[in-house]
Amino acid sequence: MDYIYNNERIPTHFIKTDKFKTNTISIRFASNIDRSRITERVLLPSILYSGSRKYNSKRKINLLMEEMYDSSISFSMSKLGLSSVINISVSFVSDSYLKEPMVEDIVDFLNEVIFNPFVENEEFRQSSVDEEKRLLKEYFDSIKDDKTEYALRRMKEHLYGVEEFGISAIGYLEDLENIDGKTLYQEYLRMIQTDSAEIIITGDYENTDFLNKLDLSGNHQVTVIDKPKDTRPLREITETMKLNQAKLNLGLRTGITHDSELYIPMIVANSVLGSSPNNLLFKTVREEHSLCYYIRSAYIPFNGAMYIYSGVSDSNIQKATKLILNEIENLKQGRFDSELLINSKKVLINDLLESLDRQSAIGGRVYLYNQVGKVFDLYKIMDDINAVSKKQVMEVASHIELELKYALSNKEDVWND
Repeated sequence: MDYIYNNERIPTHFIKTDKFKTNTISIRFASNIDRSRITERVLLPSILYSGSRKYNSKRKINLLMEEMYDSSISFSMSKLGLSSVINISVSFVSDSYLKEPMVEDIVDFLNEVIFNPFVENEEFRQSSVDEEKRLLKEYFDSIKDDKTEYALRRMKEHLYGVEEFGISAIGYLEDLENIDGKTLYQEYLRMIQTDSAEIIITGDYENTDFLNKLDLSGNHQVTVIDKPKDTRPLREITETMKLNQAKLNLGLRTGITHDSELYIPMIVANSVLGSSPNNLLFKTVREEHSLCYYIRSAYIPFNGAMYIYSGVSDSNIQKATKLILNEIENLKQGRFDSELLINSKKVLINDLLESLDRQSAIGGRVYLYNQVGKVFDLYKIMDDINAVSKKQVMEVASHIELELKYALSNKEDVWND
C-alpha cells in the first residue's frame, strides 16, 4: 500500500493498493462544530441522497449505481473532535477489471449529486425534508428505548455541560421544528462555499486526471482537538427510570490528547483497563465479583476524556463503583501482569490490521491522522504500540482523574445509600 498526499489545489490523499477489486472516492466537507447548525448538518447528507436535478429521487440514484456494475454511494455526517464532517463516498469496480474505464462517469455522477441537488426557488423539496425530519425524530425517540445509549448520552451531557465538545453528534430534537427546505439549502451553500474539502482515493488507479473535474474549494484547517479541561470537583448524579438493569457510568479526564507524545501509551492503558478481552475491569468487576452485566472503558483522544460504562443491579452500584476505582488505582500502581499488557497490545495491533480489509476504514484513518497533523504510518504505529512499557502505562494512568459518577436507576440518590 502506497500513500501520497497532494496539497497543490485541494488536499488529496492517494492510497494505492491492488488488494481490492474496487476503487473508492471519498469527498469530505469539514466545518468547525456549531450548536446552532449541527442538526441541519445531520439532515443534509440524507437530503442530498434524496435526489439531484438529473436523478431526482433516491431510487433513480440507486438504479444508476446498479447499472454501473453495482457501484455504491453513501452519504453521512460524523463528529470528529470539534469538527463536523460530511462524507460523500462512492465505491466502484476498478478500471483494470473493465473493458471501458468508468472513473470519468463516476466523477461526473459525484459532481451531479454534490453540486446540482434538486432545488426549487432556493430551497430543497419540503416533502423530502419532512421525511428526513420524521426519521430523525424516530431515532431520537428510540434512544430512550436503548438504555445503554441513553445513559451514556446523559452522562456526556452532565460531564461536558456547555463545553463545545459536548455538542451532540446527532443533533437536537428541539431544532427540528424550525428547519425547512430553505434553511437546509442555506446550510448546503455554506458547506459548498466555506467548508474545508478533502478527497481520499483508495484502490488501483493509473492516473488521477479525473480529479480536475471536481470543482472543490475550502483549502483550510478546521479545529479537531479540544484543549484538555481541568478536572472539576467530583459530582454524583442519579436519574430515575423504570429499568430491568441500572446503568453506572463514570466520566474521567486524562489531559492526554491525540497530539500528545503520550497518546499511544494512553490507548494501551485504556486497553489494559477496560477495552481488551479479559481487561482489568472485566476480570474483577464482572468475572470475580459478578457485580455487572457488562463493563467497558473508552478513551476519547480528541479531548482527553475517558468513559467507563456498565450495566448493574440497583443494589450493586456503590460496590461496583468502589471496585472500578480500585482497578484504576491498580493500573496506576502497575498491579497487572505482563501477559495482560502483551495481549492488550496484540488486540490493538490486530484491530489496526483488520481495518486494512475495508477501504472505508483505510481512508478514515488516513483522514483522521491528517486532521490532527500526523501522517498515518501503519508500521510505525504498530512499533510504537509494541514499544509501550509497563512504566509508561503507569505514567499515563496517573493522569486519570474522576470527575463524574452517573447512575440511571430505579432508586433515587443511589450515592447516599
